[in-house]
Amino acid sequence: MITTKHKFFWWLFGSLSTLFLIAVFSYLFSENNEVPVPQADIVHQETDLERREREEKKWGHMLFQYVEDLKQNALNPPSDEEITKKIREGLFSIDQYSGYIPEGKREPWEKSPDRPLGMGIVCIPDPDGARITDVWIKSPGERAGLRIGDIITDIVEGKEKISLVGLSQEALNKKMSEVTKETTHFAFLRNGKTRLERKLDPENMIEPVVDTVEWIAPHYGYLHIRFFTLGQAASEFAYALEHLGGRELHGLVINLRGTPGGDFNETLQMLGTLLPPGALITTTVSRAEGRKPYYATGGDVLEGVPIIILVDRNTASASELVVGALVDRDSPRAILMGEQTYGKGVGQTVIPVAGGGRRKITGFEFFTPRGNVVNKKGFAPDPTLLGKYRESGVECVDALRCSALNYLKELHELAKRQK
Repeated sequence: MITTKHKFFWWLFGSLSTLFLIAVFSYLFSENNEVPVPQADIVHQETDLERREREEKKWGHMLFQYVEDLKQNALNPPSDEEITKKIREGLFSIDQYSGYIPEGKREPWEKSPDRPLGMGIVCIPDPDGARITDVWIKSPGERAGLRIGDIITDIVEGKEKISLVGLSQEALNKKMSEVTKETTHFAFLRNGKTRLERKLDPENMIEPVVDTVEWIAPHYGYLHIRFFTLGQAASEFAYALEHLGGRELHGLVINLRGTPGGDFNETLQMLGTLLPPGALITTTVSRAEGRKPYYATGGDVLEGVPIIILVDRNTASASELVVGALVDRDSPRAILMGEQTYGKGVGQTVIPVAGGGRRKITGFEFFTPRGNVVNKKGFAPDPTLLGKYRESGVECVDALRCSALNYLKELHELAKRQK
């Protein structure tokens, strides 16, 4: 039997339960239901300035202690200048490509300020005189019409002729350096029989980085890039293509054997002239910028003329950027021939150092248009191409170059049959 006392109890219990549930739901669905955190549990977020100050104190103290120990305990303590040099050389060499560049030192990828007088021709001894092995682009030799393979027999001074026959390489270099300081007349043979004479006026010149430009057969061009030097490579490459005939070419051989690299942006500029606008050249990855794609903005000045790139184990860095951009893409722009390349797919950032000099730090890695890794891998050409297209029955000083020429000729004939 339920009494009045029991009813009151159950009514009170139900009321209190209802109030409790209302309080719980009010808390759960309120906009500000955060539990106060004790002040001691709040973690201070370090600012960038505070981090820099902390790092400076830590490393500054460590460096000071090292120098102090050296001065106090070394049998022959080095001077402050020697200590500074050693610290820079050691601290900046965090990998095989990073390091310290002393003040006044020029890196290979930087344009030389030196402009010595010269004719822009390179010669070696020959039974008939001095054989020209290279004619620099934009040089007095090129403008005078001298060609690779011409043989200079005499230096003409009025009615007198100074013979170059029988000279050693050292004697030839000395003689050429003497006469190239003033206007000189050269007598030479072309194709071993035609006798010609040319006047050359010396000029102040910078040694070109596109140092060999020639026709290896009618309508087939050849050029060698020595280095992708800032302010030189792209303009010299463009000039070389124009010199060789541009779109009139049936094929082009680009020799990158022994080419160790150069400036990243200069290489991008050159590549922009061999790919259609908007084509991906490469993608870099760095801490500063993350993933960053680079696209061609110029246009293919050769309009699809076949290209073969010659490489070897010393083809590295910016040269491999060229290989990746032109070969490792969905629609390859070039064919690779030669040996396995070096495999340097990283680039360095150069930063001035307080007190003089500069430091170069490996700051980014680059990848091919297909996203493949270059660093420590490189590129492996098809080994069957060299044997298949090797020149047979004809004297050939450079077998790989002859193979490339034969392959280009076959590609041209194939293209003609398909039209």
